[in-house]
Amino acid sequence: MLTAVGTIITALTNRLGRAVDRRRILEERPRSLAAQEAAVAYEEIGVLARRIRLIYFSTMAAVLCALFVCLLVAGAFVGAFISVDLSKLVGLLFILAMLALISCLILLLREVFLAVTGPRHVIR
Repeated sequence: MLTAVGTIITALTNRLGRAVDRRRILEERPRSLAAQEAAVAYEEIGVLARRIRLIYFSTMAAVLCALFVCLLVAGAFVGAFISVDLSKLVGLLFILAMLALISCLILLLREVFLAVTGPRHVIR
């Protein structure tokens, strides 16, 4: 599970980098564009800002999931070594990890939807 979450975090980081790079390009250009083209650029910057925020929260949920999984594994081993029944704690950590992963994937899906349906303007 940690490998899967790590892969998701890598994909999210790549998406974040591309969105930030595109925003930087668009933020530099409106100064030299006509009013109509500048308005289009600002519209796309708004969509990019929403996408970046979604990617940020999705990454945060994925990292939280990974932390819960690590705590789950640590709790299972601690419980085995000190002969304490931590099964409820391990179960709770698993549920929290799944909820964090579900949140991460829902946010990613929303970000992909915005990326696909967002404005597609070629600004020269």
